[in-house]
Amino acid sequence: MYRTRVLLLGIAVGVLLMGAGCGARDAAPTAPAPAPTFIEPELPPLPDASSAPIAPPTPADAVPTTPLPLPVEQPGNATAPPRAVDAPPLPLPPEAEAPAPRTIAITAKQWEFVPSTIRLTRGEPVVLEVTSIDVDHGFSAPDLGINEHLSPGGIARIAITPQKIGTFPMSCNIFCGAGHGTMRGSIVVE
Repeated sequence: MYRTRVLLLGIAVGVLLMGAGCGARDAAPTAPAPAPTFIEPELPPLPDASSAPIAPPTPADAVPTTPLPLPVEQPGNATAPPRAVDAPPLPLPPEAEAPAPRTIAITAKQWEFVPSTIRLTRGEPVVLEVTSIDVDHGFSAPDLGINEHLSPGGIARIAITPQKIGTFPMSCNIFCGAGHGTMRGSIVVE
């Protein structure tokens, strides 16, 4: 950094000395001026850098870069203007490539779920669309964090991505009539 300052000082002095001579060209000719001399300034000795710690780079040390031009296809005819080569499409991020989650329709009616066994794959996102066709029901699978109230004719959409493998019980947790206790099923995650 010290050497850079000395170099810049030398350049500045040279520019000043050259600038002083520019105005003299337009004046009447006189005796030639003596050539300028550069006086070397007395500089203190540089410190020994072999034992000094190296400082990490700062944003001021960064070298600005310019983008490279697109590659140009050379036409067979030398008189035709060059045209840019089409760049290949950039890959999409993994989220954009993922397909839409699979939808599974489930019907709740007195006193059963249809289907009564639902098969899922661990890590696969799915949407359970549960519809009650008669009275209020519940759809509960506590081990998977599911607890929904189902109104007659309404659809409950439950998004789930199971992470545990196993067979998990599901049941109606809202009293729906005499056969309420038999309204059960299972979710199997493989």
